[in-house]
Parts: sequence; C-alpha cells; structure tokens
Amino acid sequence: MPYLLRLLFPFLMKWLLRKIQNPAQRQNNNSAREKEGDIHIKAPPTPKSDKKDGLGEYVDFEEIND
Repeated sequence: MPYLLRLLFPFLMKWLLRKIQNPAQRQNNNSAREKEGDIHIKAPPTPKSDKKDGLGEYVDFEEIND
C-alpha cells in the first residue's frame, strides 16, 4: 500500500494544483484584458425623467471676470 501511495501521490498533487490554478488564471486573464493605465468609469444607471420637452436640465452658473 505505501508503494502504491508513493506512485500516485505526484499525480494527485498535479491534479490538485491544476484545479486550484484554473480559477486564478481565469481571473488573471480577465484583468489582463484591460491595459494598464486605462481609466474606466462605472456610473450607476440614470433614472428616466418624465420631461418630454427635450430641453435638458437647467444648470445655474456664475460668470467670473478677472
């Protein structure tokens, strides 16, 4: 029995390591698709407004003269 375990142990370890590495590699590949230095902004979806005039939103501003 110990001889059989000694023969099967390396195969069992290889199988176990592959099983652990596959999800980590998939996660790493997904993050590698984005180039380093790229900026991605994920904004929450904006709710649809009930305005039907199509004029948009009014923004109050103050003009500054130098």
